[in-house]
Amino acid sequence: MFLGSGLDSITMDDKTMQAWRKFLDPDLLRTNLISASLFLTGWELLRECVIEQPKGFFVVVHGDLSEDRQTYREEILCRDKSPFLASLAWFHEQGAVDDDDLTLVDLLYKYRCEIAHELPAIVMSDQEIDIPLFGRLVGLVDKIDRWWIREIECAINPLANGQAPYDVPDSEIHSGRMIVLSMMLQIATGDEEQANVWKNMLPEAGERPTWDAS
Repeated sequence: MFLGSGLDSITMDDKTMQAWRKFLDPDLLRTNLISASLFLTGWELLRECVIEQPKGFFVVVHGDLSEDRQTYREEILCRDKSPFLASLAWFHEQGAVDDDDLTLVDLLYKYRCEIAHELPAIVMSDQEIDIPLFGRLVGLVDKIDRWWIREIECAINPLANGQAPYDVPDSEIHSGRMIVLSMMLQIATGDEEQANVWKNMLPEAGERPTWDAS
């Protein structure tokens, strides 16, 4: 085998050898690439969770309602030039997230940038994608979405059975985004059996979903 750049004649230390073994192992390479893509996707879902919910609440999408857009600017965008940070500050003021969550967001952003800009270096080294950190990202989205459902959505559309939102356990509150992220985390951790639970809940063609109460 011909190895360019003198690789055929150099002596590799244990760390370098381990990195090459990881890179040349199809399963490990595939796992790391999948995990990296899941983390990047998860970050975008976090951004969507933080930005789009208050934006949709303060801005009526249809029609030319400049007054509503002005309310959105006054309530959200005035806090920071970044819509994401401005919206996050609003959630913090409402009590949906705390100081520890803000610290976590900063950590998640830095790691997201590292993956996005240094992916070749990551997959060609002995580094592994930080799956526990991805799990914390999923937990943060869960926290924000559950707060939104209880405090905003249930205030606008009360539960049909008259049950108070805070009487509903966390385990029974799921947004579509939470389900997607949960499946992504299960895939990233190799728990495909649990990931298939959601798939098995899908109805056959023409059937009604089991969670459809209409």
